[in-house]
Amino acid sequence: MSAATGTYTVADCCCSHTGINAAATNWSRLCCACVGRTTSSNAWTTSAELPDFWYDHVRVSDTGRNKTVVTAISKISDRPVAKEACLVVIYGLELGKKFNLNRPQIIIGRSSKADIQIDQEAVSRNHCKIINTGNAIMLRDMGSTNGTYVNDDMIDEYVLRDGDFIKVGRCIFKFLSGNNIENAYHEEIYRLTTVDGLTQIFNRRYFVETLEREIGRALRYRRDLSLIMFDIDRFKGVNDSFGHLAGDHVLKHLASVIKTRIRREDVLARYGGEEFAIVLPEIDHFNAVQFAEKVRKLVEAAEFKFEDTLIPVTVSIGVASLRGEIEDALEFIKQADTLLFAAKEGGRNRVAG
Repeated sequence: MSAATGTYTVADCCCSHTGINAAATNWSRLCCACVGRTTSSNAWTTSAELPDFWYDHVRVSDTGRNKTVVTAISKISDRPVAKEACLVVIYGLELGKKFNLNRPQIIIGRSSKADIQIDQEAVSRNHCKIINTGNAIMLRDMGSTNGTYVNDDMIDEYVLRDGDFIKVGRCIFKFLSGNNIENAYHEEIYRLTTVDGLTQIFNRRYFVETLEREIGRALRYRRDLSLIMFDIDRFKGVNDSFGHLAGDHVLKHLASVIKTRIRREDVLARYGGEEFAIVLPEIDHFNAVQFAEKVRKLVEAAEFKFEDTLIPVTVSIGVASLRGEIEDALEFIKQADTLLFAAKEGGRNRVAG
């Protein structure tokens, strides 16, 4: 390399290019032209070999492991951030709080010195970090005890995309990026008023408001309306035996299993804790009981697996249908809850209605 020009000679570089700005580090001797044009497998290098500010983005190799493709080399401080980005807490103590990602590096962890502190036992002192490369925003686990998850997959290193869900301990963030994140943030805050952050199904507030509306419609037009209330059997034992992270996984997976089997007009909601509800417009009592039995069997047959551990899960279900004496949502819910309690008293993993 010529000290005067900062370029490589034929002997220095991997190819015959000369007079080109150098892009070599202690792990390679490639000129900029070679770095930019290399696409073969020998261009892959592990992220551990690269300093924080030398890579652009991560892809997945044929072996399924995260690798780093080098497309250009420059320090973060030399590059403008292409888009605004932030994290929004959608499940946790600081629900709705926004963290702007406008710095080169942000540490998330339990430590009081962390840029984003999460004071939970399941969170390591320095759990993970967010790196703003200028072209992309990356999330890297820092050897945490319980792992860092993106969209339910454990990651070592990951390029974040708009809408990704990040789970650290029991806290869930949503990643927002774009040219108008302030608008996206306000939309997300509105969504949080109707959706449960953990399970991504409707929350209690939306459920009660919808049930009130459906009761009024059913009484006015003399239509059928049924309500299913169910909860997970011995859920406390799941938390005690496998931990609260496993319990959260069970709740989320249960919601995803059932969500695929309901109609567009049905409303699936998390009522509270491990209790769920389904509003069934235009469904009479007989068919509601039949559907509840399908739900029970579906959950019993589903595989609930957390960190290679299978967790047996069943539900008890109460089914109520709109009668003449029911005029409001709370009375309807009470009736279904009473039947749910009867299903538990009858031995669990059954339907009462």
